[in-house]
Amino acid sequence: MANAQSELSTTMNNIAQKFGLSSIHVLRSFMYDNEIIISGSNALLAFHVGLFQPRDLDLYAPIAMESTIGAFLEERGHLRVYGPVQPESSYETENTSAIIRIDKYAKHRELIDIVYTRGNPIQVVTNFHSTLVMNYIAWYGAVSLYPALTLARKAIMNTSNARANECYQKYESKGFQFIRRLPRGLANKPLHNCRQYFACPSTVRSIHDDSVVFVENHTPNVGGQVRGGGGLQTSGE
Repeated sequence: MANAQSELSTTMNNIAQKFGLSSIHVLRSFMYDNEIIISGSNALLAFHVGLFQPRDLDLYAPIAMESTIGAFLEERGHLRVYGPVQPESSYETENTSAIIRIDKYAKHRELIDIVYTRGNPIQVVTNFHSTLVMNYIAWYGAVSLYPALTLARKAIMNTSNARANECYQKYESKGFQFIRRLPRGLANKPLHNCRQYFACPSTVRSIHDDSVVFVENHTPNVGGQVRGGGGLQTSGE
C-alpha cells in the first residue's frame, strides 16, 4: 500500500513539474477546487510509474468550471493556442455526447487539453477506446477500473476506428497488448455467473465495485491539511 501511494505521489509530482503547475500541493488544490480529474496517459502512469513520458496532459472538468480553470492556467503562463476543438475531431468513440468542448493550452513545449463535460467527467472515462485508459486521478487518489488487465499491460478494445487504431499502435510501442476479450489466464472463472462476474460483458460495473483499484492520496496540502487518506483498496479482479 505504501508503495502504491508513493508511486501516485511521484506521478502527480512529475505532472506538476512537467506541465508548469507549480507543485503537487497546488495541483491537488486546483483539482479539488475545479472538480478536475486527470485521465489518459498520465493517469495510466499512476499504475506504471515512469514507463514513458506523455507529450500532453488531459484534464477533464465540468463546463461550469471553465472560467476559473482558464484563469488559473493563464496566471501561470499557459496560453490558449488552438481555440476550442469539437469533440468529434479528437474523440472518435461511440459516445461523445458528454463532451462539450476541448480547449488547448501551451507553455513552452508542454500542452494541456481541458475536456469540458456535461456533469461528472468520470462518465467520459468509461467510453474510452479501451480498458487500458479507463483510469483517472482525482485530488483524493487514483482509480483503475480494470486493474488486473492494466497491471498486466493488457487491455480489451472498446471500439475500432482510425483514431482508436492510432492509440492502440502508440501503446503497443510501449509494451501494451490489446485483445478483444479477457484471456482465460486472467479470468479465473470461465464458467461464471452471468451479469455478476466482473469480466462478463453483461455485468453492469461501478466505480465502487470490488474489482476496482483505488489508491488514496496521503500527500498533505498547504497548511498541513490532508485531503484523502488510506491506501490501496482492491479485491476480486
